[in-house]
Amino acid sequence: MPQRAGRTARRLALCVVAVCWLAGGVAGTAPAQDRASLETEDRTALLVAQMIARVRSVDSPEIRVAYAQSLRMVIRYLSAEGRLESIDDSHIDEMAELLEDESDALRGVVAGALGHLGPRAARAEPALEEALRKVDAMRRALPIQPQADSRQTVKWALRKIAAP
Repeated sequence: MPQRAGRTARRLALCVVAVCWLAGGVAGTAPAQDRASLETEDRTALLVAQMIARVRSVDSPEIRVAYAQSLRMVIRYLSAEGRLESIDDSHIDEMAELLEDESDALRGVVAGALGHLGPRAARAEPALEEALRKVDAMRRALPIQPQADSRQTVKWALRKIAAP
């Protein structure tokens, strides 16, 4: 049953993101291309800020992870489109703060989002290194190695950030 609730929470979060994105995308057309581009960047920055705030505001760990997955998907999309300019340093700092969370699943998803930012997220490197120390400590404390933890994702994010 908890697995089904987590799946439902993820679907709900993805639907919220899709509706927010589409609602912003279909609102009025701008007369000039520059104005439309600026409005899109502003809308994207607002969406990212709202998604980070939702991750912070929800008590349910499963729903927090679902919102974080939606955030990662939006950042991955922006990265693929070469539109990371709408992610400012305050967003990166807020995502780095999310790496302090006790949920290893949340840390892994946020690390993935930061990795998609590449060198742009260099300011989050200390927080990623601390997250890696946390997962290593967790591994040492457990009698068996976990099948899935955030270690590989955090290491991937650190490599992407260090890449030229």
